[in-house]
Amino acid sequence: MLEVEKKSMKRRIKKSRDLGSLVEEMVERWDSWPLELYFDLKCRILSGCYIDEMLFARVTILARSRTLYESRTFHGIYTLHELFAAAIPDRSIELRICENVENEYQKEVSTSLRSSLRLLAEFGSVQALDILEPLAFDNMPVHQVASIRNDMLNTPESAPEEAADLALQFDRISTSLKVMTYKALSRAVELIKRRNADPEHRFIEWSTI
Repeated sequence: MLEVEKKSMKRRIKKSRDLGSLVEEMVERWDSWPLELYFDLKCRILSGCYIDEMLFARVTILARSRTLYESRTFHGIYTLHELFAAAIPDRSIELRICENVENEYQKEVSTSLRSSLRLLAEFGSVQALDILEPLAFDNMPVHQVASIRNDMLNTPESAPEEAADLALQFDRISTSLKVMTYKALSRAVELIKRRNADPEHRFIEWSTI
């Protein structure tokens, strides 16, 4: 990096009113910046300059900065997904994702439930079973009824009737989604049990930034 480019970036970090776009630029080229610019950026953020939660999380992940992480409470479920996938060393992230699964499970429509279950199936530890296993057990009777109904609604005989009945089409789609969601929950439980991993098995420790 040219010295003039470094000086320009230091000035922008100090003076910029739109820190978000500057942070996006730094995130895209994270490995190319000198260390002192990371400290400048960290100081600016910690001084109270606002950036979007997801962008804040990405900076935290790249910097592995405990100070940054502890300076903000993260609320968005997709932000929690990023932090969990990045092995941020905080057991509460996994538990909050599990609690979100429990809250979202009974909803007719959830935009985050399936992605949460996929993430837990891939990375979840035994602490997730305290929530996911009872959830699967409690919903097994409902799943069994839904599976039977799903089979009935997907027979060749039901196709002509469904084509003329929008309510029946919706019922088929809704029932199919319920069956798939329960299977995703069961698979997550199965894979977590098979992995039998401690909550801290993936943690990547904080850096000194």
